[in-house]
Amino acid sequence: MAAVPLILLWATLLPSGLALPLPQEATGTREVQWEQAQDYLTRFYHLDSKTKDANRFTDKLKEMEKFFHLPITGKLNSRIIEIMQKPRCGVPDVAEYSLFANKPKWSSKVVTYKIVSYTSDLPHSKVDEIVAKALNLWSKEIPLNFRRIQFGTADIEIRFARGGKDDS
Repeated sequence: MAAVPLILLWATLLPSGLALPLPQEATGTREVQWEQAQDYLTRFYHLDSKTKDANRFTDKLKEMEKFFHLPITGKLNSRIIEIMQKPRCGVPDVAEYSLFANKPKWSSKVVTYKIVSYTSDLPHSKVDEIVAKALNLWSKEIPLNFRRIQFGTADIEIRFARGGKDDS
């Protein structure tokens, strides 16, 4: 009869006893946040989700910290979790998007833009304001600044047009 309480105690403790401990990098984080971090690094930093290598996780975390100009610690913390939870596009941060290997699209941290044509639905000043505000929001999240130019060749040319896709 003494075996029954012992078995019940063992069965109660078994699930938590079999759970793998979180790596040292996850100190102070909840398991849900740890899983979100793994998912984020898999999606945006090419972390192999099948490999449970803590060193690989740390390397990818450092890569993310470098990209966001954060102190490089390789440790999951509240600032990194906050960044990971922000809405964002689905494009990885570290993919190669250049026609030439190892050469970034923009060699400078300042990207120029020019509004080449306007929509007839809004005053030009309103379009200018909206575009400037959107690029300013973007520059707060990425390591680029945007500067409008009136003349010459811009890195980004913005054009508004009608037609072509049944959008009369």
